[in-house]
Amino acid sequence: MKKPLMIAHRGYSRYEKENTLVAFSCAGNIEEFYGIETDVHVTTDNVYITVHDETTNRITNENTCIDVEKSTFKEVSEVILCDVDGNLRNDLRIPKMIDYFKICKKYNKVAVCELKQRFNESQLKEILSIITSLDMLQNTIFISFVIENLIDLKKIDNTLKAQFLTANFSDNLIETLLKYGLDLDIYHKAISESQVKLCHDNNILVNVWTVDDIEAAKIYASWGIDFITSNHLKEA
Repeated sequence: MKKPLMIAHRGYSRYEKENTLVAFSCAGNIEEFYGIETDVHVTTDNVYITVHDETTNRITNENTCIDVEKSTFKEVSEVILCDVDGNLRNDLRIPKMIDYFKICKKYNKVAVCELKQRFNESQLKEILSIITSLDMLQNTIFISFVIENLIDLKKIDNTLKAQFLTANFSDNLIETLLKYGLDLDIYHKAISESQVKLCHDNNILVNVWTVDDIEAAKIYASWGIDFITSNHLKEA
């Protein structure tokens, strides 16, 4: 049985604060992780950052609430985050995207980069330029719920690896993926073994998120799933 490649969701986020340099480095130190996933937004002064939500409310336990897409990087970087125990920790801040890629490169991990907002062509090219400057482009998988981001990326460079994020296996999903040369990143409860086979029959790779139960992970592994994204599981 082929073992799925394990992706650390927002870094090793069960044990370190999600999308921080600490979480990324912790995942980097774990041999079993094939890749490290993160979420990317851009600030008003065009700095690309790693944070999941549009606002900082959840990750500061409501101590600070700013809209990261409507703020400068200085404003974003001054936000103090809560650790996984819920307490504010002064050294936990929202990082720049480039520092996430530096960590992936340092630990020889594949970067799984989720584009959270709709990026224009100029912004996508700038993201690619940053990644290229670190010689990480071939070790990057782009993912997004915004399929237009992935379509535009493939127009810029059709060799890029890209997975469409979805929580629904729709009737036209295979047709859409084939049309744009995309693989699949799907909510783990939204796909069946037969649908995995259908994807593989069409040379489409399948990633499932977010799997934190080891027994569920073993089932997906038995189906031949290509990637499993998890907050803490290192292998299935």
